[in-house]
Amino acid sequence: MVVSKYGIKVTTSDQYDVLHRHPLYLIVSMVCYDDGLVAGKSLLALKTKDASEEQYSLWVYQCSTLEHAQAICKILSTAFDSVLTEKTRVPAE
Repeated sequence: MVVSKYGIKVTTSDQYDVLHRHPLYLIVSMVCYDDGLVAGKSLLALKTKDASEEQYSLWVYQCSTLEHAQAICKILSTAFDSVLTEKTRVPAE
């Protein structure tokens, strides 16, 4: 899984094949968590919505570690926060 200024790209473990792309503008929310089971899988859940559809989509991915999932959430949160900060800034007179 790779995060860029365009969104999230989900690839095979060897990064040879692209399985899915999530453009940033379609991501509504995300959360990372430990599944709480004995195996302790780290999961990343994305909620997306295409403008042409009425329904939301929920994507759940297993990350290699909880730190990896948290890093993706942090990068996306930073990107969204910077956009929101720009939109709420009052123009100088």
